[in-house]
Amino acid sequence: MKHDLLIFDADETLYDFKKAERGALKETCEAYGLTYVEADHLPLYQKINTALWDALERGEIDRTSLKRERFAQFLSTMGADHDPVAFGKLYMERLSYGSYVYADSLPLIEKLKPHVRLLIITNGLTVVHKEADSPV
Repeated sequence: MKHDLLIFDADETLYDFKKAERGALKETCEAYGLTYVEADHLPLYQKINTALWDALERGEIDRTSLKRERFAQFLSTMGADHDPVAFGKLYMERLSYGSYVYADSLPLIEKLKPHVRLLIITNGLTVVHKEADSPV
């Protein structure tokens, strides 16, 4: 019987979240007819998103506000007049498709599986991880 427990964080430990984020933002912008330049738009989005996640952790906003506000700020900065809620829903859908497992993740899991109980946790949004179709 396995007694030891090993806990993995999903994003940026087993999964390449940054790759999923890049693809989701590009695809969402393109679906809305926005010209997407990764070198400009990805850092802009990441700066806005990080600041809002920090505000969430400090208790200054809730998750619903975070999900709306990050795209309201992003779209406003881009000069785009799109519904940030709808934009965010499409982004989250596209993000949930981007389940990129690091090459070493599955061999590591297989090696550890006989010896310890394994658990994956995340602080990410449920819709992204719930819908993700992944081998891990």
